[in-house]
Amino acid sequence: MAVFKQKSEEDIWTTYVAFPKPNIAIVATDEDYLREVLARMNGKKGDRALPDSLPEWQYTNTQSEFWAVRHFRGNTGKPSLTSGFGYITGEIKYDNRAIGLAFSFNPEKSKIATVTYLSANENTLQSIQKSLFNEREQGGIELHARYREISRSALEGSYNVELEASAVYFTFVLDALLGHAIAL
Repeated sequence: MAVFKQKSEEDIWTTYVAFPKPNIAIVATDEDYLREVLARMNGKKGDRALPDSLPEWQYTNTQSEFWAVRHFRGNTGKPSLTSGFGYITGEIKYDNRAIGLAFSFNPEKSKIATVTYLSANENTLQSIQKSLFNEREQGGIELHARYREISRSALEGSYNVELEASAVYFTFVLDALLGHAIAL
């Protein structure tokens, strides 16, 4: 395991990197988490971090080449980047009723990536539809973002990532949705 430390403003950021197999790299910011992942790769049993009972799984195509699931903690009493979609949609408030999201993309079959947003707050789903991907951003209009309501608490977004500019912009926003926001 390699450990990297970097000072950023007043903070020291520590990054742990492991290469458990020739084609796998694991990067984590928490050493205990990384050790748990490595132990599970070696056969340790335990509860899944994202159990089958989460609603995000019904919208996730795990047969796709690329897929991801994010589950929000729910109402923790104070807003944070782990409590919902608000910071993504340009609002200062957070959605403590956000449930999570599911992402699927299979570039061999289609140039359309899908993200399903789950929230018990209908205003959040409307806000995502109106302002998540800004058409004025480079690549934004080429995404040809389309939305359809799947249920009262689920909104599916479809995004055309065929062009490089739209793929770059989509990836930038997707990273933030998955918890890796970059503040500029």
